[in-house]
Amino acid sequence: MESGVRNLERAVGSVCRVIAYRYAVSKEPENFKKITVDNTIIQEALGNVKVDSYLHERITRPGVAIGLAFTQVGGRALLIETSKYSGSGVVNLTG
Repeated sequence: MESGVRNLERAVGSVCRVIAYRYAVSKEPENFKKITVDNTIIQEALGNVKVDSYLHERITRPGVAIGLAFTQVGGRALLIETSKYSGSGVVNLTG
């Protein structure tokens, strides 16, 4: 449950260390009064984007949606899939 927060803290720390390193080796430290964190700094600090290709492949197909389940110990992402059937157009509710 806490691992996501810890990983976020580590990622922010990595970005801050990259900026501190750039400041330390800079010939003109007065240019560092205001720093904008952009994609190049984030990629330098964190590396390439981590994508679960299996999950990405499944959620980009039509008929698949993501749902969230909330439990006492956290939660989980659920893949909800649909199917198309030919039929009469009548919905039968049972139970």
